[in-house]
Amino acid sequence: MSDVSDYYGTMRTVSAREASRGFSALLDRVYFNAEEILIERDGSPVALITPPPLKDSVEDFNDWLMERGPSIATADDDMQDIIDETRELLTLPEPAWSS
Repeated sequence: MSDVSDYYGTMRTVSAREASRGFSALLDRVYFNAEEILIERDGSPVALITPPPLKDSVEDFNDWLMERGPSIATADDDMQDIIDETRELLTLPEPAWSS
């Protein structure tokens, strides 16, 4: 495993062979550390493993907040402020390769 800095930005890189032998460990790094891992075959990039966007998690959290409404906030305006601040905190920047 090495670090690479080029078109993909700085991220961990592994060979396809390393990835196949340690796939579970790679998934743990992505899941627990939010790492992005570039998989290469013969020195060329073939796949990128990234954590999923937090959008669903934020929406689920917003739903959870809305279900509890008055028990968490005293008014609808307060609830909306909490939701807006939470969205700002949990929103990830767009990855470099999406544009």
